[in-house]
Amino acid sequence: MLDPDVRRVLDGTSIAHLATVLPDGSPHTTPVYVGAHGERIVFFTGPTMRKARNLRRDPRLALSIAPARQTVGVG
Repeated sequence: MLDPDVRRVLDGTSIAHLATVLPDGSPHTTPVYVGAHGERIVFFTGPTMRKARNLRRDPRLALSIAPARQTVGVG
């Protein structure tokens, strides 16, 4: 079950940095939009993108989520 604080971040517009493992063992990091689908954290990518190919070969990953800042108008 996703923590309620994590769910709130995922329900907003958030960018995450996804790190996957390249074939030579080095890291590959890329920014992705993230969200939630049920109790799973999801991100969008095409099947031929490097991150998708990396994950098919080796499912290990790290994800760092940066919630979008809310701006308040003055007036």
